[in-house]
Amino acid sequence: MTRGPRLRFRRVSLLAAVAAVVGIAACEEHLGGGNACPLVCPEQAVAPRDTTVFAVVIDTSIAGFPPIGNESNILIAFHKDTFETAGIFRYDSVPNFYQIPNTTRDTAIYHIDSAFLVAPRATADTSEKFKAPVTIEAFDVSAVDDTAGSALLPLFTPNHLLGTVTYAPDSIRDTLRIPINANVVFNRMQNATRLRVGVRVRSDSSVDLRFASQQVGTGVVLNAYVTTGDSTQPPVSVPALSKTPVNPSFLATALGDFTVALTPQAPPPACVVRVGDFPWRRLYLRFALPRSIVDSTAIIRATLMLTQRPNRNAVAAGDSITVFPSTILSSPVVQDITAALQFATPAPFPLGTDTVTPRDSGLRRLEIVNLVRAWEGVPDSVTPRVVAIQVVTEGNFAGAVDFYSLCAPASVRPQIRLTYVPKPKLGFP
Repeated sequence: MTRGPRLRFRRVSLLAAVAAVVGIAACEEHLGGGNACPLVCPEQAVAPRDTTVFAVVIDTSIAGFPPIGNESNILIAFHKDTFETAGIFRYDSVPNFYQIPNTTRDTAIYHIDSAFLVAPRATADTSEKFKAPVTIEAFDVSAVDDTAGSALLPLFTPNHLLGTVTYAPDSIRDTLRIPINANVVFNRMQNATRLRVGVRVRSDSSVDLRFASQQVGTGVVLNAYVTTGDSTQPPVSVPALSKTPVNPSFLATALGDFTVALTPQAPPPACVVRVGDFPWRRLYLRFALPRSIVDSTAIIRATLMLTQRPNRNAVAAGDSITVFPSTILSSPVVQDITAALQFATPAPFPLGTDTVTPRDSGLRRLEIVNLVRAWEGVPDSVTPRVVAIQVVTEGNFAGAVDFYSLCAPASVRPQIRLTYVPKPKLGFP
């Protein structure tokens, strides 16, 4: 006989709890509180408070992202006398035999009719329009193990030229064929020696070609057509492969293809940090936010404010570039900034972005309120207060955006603006 009253009591308790949650939600939506929520909200209105703090304690930009050889696209760029890159493709294992068609038997290669690099363009690159004919040149860079552009540049000379081809603007398709000197390829096959090819472009206008790397597919393949008497037979296909460095050997895996700067851009000036550029830079920021605000108030807005310095010498200085913050998912034991930036990843919650042009200047705002909220109640010894700033064109385009750093005048230093309210003390009167 007692089950009925108990059941009614539980229902009443549940309804009261739901009413309390609804009341709390209403208070969060109406920061003024007061008589709108007489049971569970403070009677007095709660006005949002603003404060701007110089909370950035470390800001530095580091070049080299993604690491060399780990690019999804190989950027081959030509911007007159200001900036140039080349693609390096290593074929360190060139076969000296050919499988007889329709059999399982091999035969030695005695002659090559022709050879080509078959270069698939990056998916994002296929919609680009070209304003003038584009000439692609291939050079023999086999003599160099170094991955630095300064070491490879001396080999981009006429006496190392392997082949050239010119495409009209409307004939640059999804996959390009770059002719390679067949005699050189045959010589490397006969002597079992490596062939490494450097590719660059020339045009009367600026050009950015992007070839898909081995990180996302087959990469640029060397095709050699051997003499068989049957022109319908497939070529010998040689994928890019690097055998150096020998130690540590795992580094060789990524160096089958990579991009180098033949004419690099000038480094950023003093008291300026840069994102983008080539090799691509990421900005590392570490914060020291007031715990009295982060842990004891309700953060409504947190805006990272960076002042852009005009970079009129940047590649395509008038083109738009989107800048965005990323979380750094590394352990606190990772103290090296370069290593920490390797763990930069898009946040699992929305963060702000800003679209700028390199030649412009002014205050730029990135909303990071969800990141700051995630730090509430968590000591920085467990979750460091750090963020990475990147450009969406990283790995695809060499546009660079400059910001003033901590050593710049106070009026243009990085700052954070916080908007918050004291946490209400909820409860029934």
